[in-house]
Amino acid sequence: MSFPSNLAGLLVAGPSAVLLKATLVLVLALLLAVIWRGKSAGQRHLVWSAAVAATLLVPLFATRPSFRWDLAVLPAPAPLATTTGQAAPAAVAPTPEVVVLPGGSDAAVPASPVATRSVPASWWARSSWAERLFALWLAGGALVLLRLLVGALLVARTVRRAEPLDTPEWQHPLMDVADRLGLAELPRLRLSRRLPMPFACGLFRPAIVLPGEAETWSAKRRHAVLCHELAHLSRRDLAMNLLSQCALAVYWFHPLMWIAIRRLRVESERACDDLVLNTGTRASEYADHLLQILRAVSRAPMPAAVLPFAQRGEFEGRVLAILEPHARRDPAGRRGAATIFALGLLLVLPLATLRLVPRATPATPEQWASGLLAPGADTSQVMRTQERTSTVERKAVKEVVSPAPASTDRPEPRPDPRPDPRVSAAVPMAPSATGSDSALVIRSLINALTDSAASVRQNAVYSLGRLGATVAATPLQGVLVRDPNAGVREMSAWALGNMRAPGSIQAVAAAIARDTSARVRATAVWAAGQLSTPELLPVLEVALRDGQKEVRLRAAWAIGTIRPEHAPAALLAAAADSQAAVRHKVAWALGQIRDPGSLPALLRLVQDSASEVRELAFWALGNQEPGPAVETALLKALEAPDPGIRAQAARALSGARGTPWPWPWPMPR
Repeated sequence: MSFPSNLAGLLVAGPSAVLLKATLVLVLALLLAVIWRGKSAGQRHLVWSAAVAATLLVPLFATRPSFRWDLAVLPAPAPLATTTGQAAPAAVAPTPEVVVLPGGSDAAVPASPVATRSVPASWWARSSWAERLFALWLAGGALVLLRLLVGALLVARTVRRAEPLDTPEWQHPLMDVADRLGLAELPRLRLSRRLPMPFACGLFRPAIVLPGEAETWSAKRRHAVLCHELAHLSRRDLAMNLLSQCALAVYWFHPLMWIAIRRLRVESERACDDLVLNTGTRASEYADHLLQILRAVSRAPMPAAVLPFAQRGEFEGRVLAILEPHARRDPAGRRGAATIFALGLLLVLPLATLRLVPRATPATPEQWASGLLAPGADTSQVMRTQERTSTVERKAVKEVVSPAPASTDRPEPRPDPRPDPRVSAAVPMAPSATGSDSALVIRSLINALTDSAASVRQNAVYSLGRLGATVAATPLQGVLVRDPNAGVREMSAWALGNMRAPGSIQAVAAAIARDTSARVRATAVWAAGQLSTPELLPVLEVALRDGQKEVRLRAAWAIGTIRPEHAPAALLAAAADSQAAVRHKVAWALGQIRDPGSLPALLRLVQDSASEVRELAFWALGNQEPGPAVETALLKALEAPDPGIRAQAARALSGARGTPWPWPWPMPR
C-alpha cells in the first residue's frame, strides 16, 4: 500500500481524526496564550478553559452522523478489477493431519478431536493492535477517574470529620468577602488537621477547609486566604477543575493536554491572586502570607478534586506575578467570557464535524463498456447506487442465513391513535402556565406567616423575600413589628429590604427605634439602606448612638448609601466613636456624601490610630472639593511611616477619585 493510501486511512479513521482535531485545538490555545501573555490571568484562564471544553466537544460532535459534512480532498482509491467471466478459484481440500503411531508407523489417519486439542490463546495474543490500543486507553482513563474518585472520597471524609469554624473572627470576614464577591450562599468553613494546605472543595455543597495552623493566623492572613478560596467559588473554578479532569481521562496520553491542565491550574490561581490584590491587600504582604503557609506545610500531595491555596512547584511564578507592578489584574467579565466561548464554539463546530473523505473512484473501462456509465454521467450517483445495491444484497443474505419465522393468519395488532377517554379522565391535569400557580405559592407562604412554629414562619419569610413578592409587604410589616420570635423579625427586616417595598418605611423605622434585639435592629438598619430614602435619616441618626457596634456601623453605611446633601450631625459625631470599625464606616460615608462641612471630621480621622481608618479617610479627602486645608492634610500624609497611607495620599493629590469596595450587604445567614 502506498503512502497516500496510508495517509487517507489515517485521516478518515474516527479516533485518529478526533485526536488530530483535538491536537489542533490545543495548539491554537497555546499560540493564543503566548500572544496574550500581556493580558490578565483571568483572560488567559478563559482561553485554556475554552480549549479544554472544546477537546470534549470534538468527539461528541464527530460521532454524530447528522452533524458531519464531508470534504472530498483525499486521493481516490485504486479502481477494482472486474472478475466477470473468470472462474472462481477451486476450494482447497484440507490436508489430513499425520499422527505418529507408537509402533513407528507414519500412516496418515485422521486425527481425533482429543489429539488435536490445544491450549487456547490469551486475549492479548488473539486481539488486534487496535483492540490492544483501545484497552490501554480505557485503562489509562480509568486510572485518572479512579484517582479523582478516591480524592473526592478522601476530601468528603475530611470535611465530615473537620471542626466547624463558627466563631465571629472567622464568620465576619467570611461574610464580608462572600458579599463582596456576590456569592448567594456561604460555603462551609472547616478546620482539619489531616490535610496541611487550605483548599476549596465541593461542587454542589462548597466548603473551605483550613489546616490546624490557621488558629494562629493574623486577621490579615485570614482575610487573604478566605478571599483567595472564595474567589475560586465565585469564578466556578471547581466545576472547571472537574471538567478538566474528565478531559484528562479522555486524552491522558496526550502531552499537550497535560500542559493545558497545568496552565489552566496556574492561571486559575493567579486570577484569584489578582482578585485578592484588587480588594486592597498589599502585594508584599500577600506574597509573605503565601511563603509562610508553604513553609509550614509538608510536601504531601493534594487530591485532584480540590483547589489548594498554594503548591511548591508554582510558588516562584506566582510570587513574581504578585509582585509585578505593571501586571494587568482586571478580571475577565461575563461579556469577555461569552465572547471567547462563542468564538471557540464557532471554531470547534466546523472542525469537529469536518470529515476528509477520498474523491470519487474513476470508472473502469469495463464499466463504460457494460453501459453502467454513459458519457458525462455523475460518478457519485453511481457510487450511491452501488451502496444501495450492496445493502440490499447484504439484507438478502441475512434473510437466507436467518430466515424469518412463518407468518400467522392473524395480523399484528396496531395501536389505536385515538386517546382513551377513561385514561384522560383519570390523569390529573398539569397546572397552567398563566401564573395562577405562582399566586397560589405566594398565598400559601403568606398563610404560613401565622404558623405556630417559628421555624416555619422564618422560612416562609425567607421564601417571600427571595421571590420578591411585594404583595406580601403588608403582612411582613406586621411580622416585623409584632412577631414574638427575634429570628422571624430579623428575617422579615431582611425580606422587606430585599424587595425594597416603599410602604415599609414606618415598620423599618419602628424596628430600628424600639426592637429589643440588636440583630433585628442591625438588619432593619440594613433594610433602611436598601430603601435609600431621606425619610429614614432621623431614625438612622438615632441608630448611630445605639449601644451595639454592629447597629452603629450599619447606620453609618446606610447614611452613606442614602447620600444626603449634608452630613448629619450624628454622623460627624460618630467620627469619635470608640470602635475602629464604626469610624471606618463613618469615613466611607463622609467620602460618599462629599459635604464640605465634614472636613474637620475627616482631618481628625486621618490621624486615627487604626491604619484602615486613616487610609479610608484619605480616600474620602480625595473625594472632597480641592482646597488649602485638604491639600495641607494630604501633603502631611506623604510623610507618614505607613506606605499604604502614603500611596493613598499620593493618589488623592493627583486628583484621582477611586471607589473602594462597598460595604457588604449583611444578609442573615
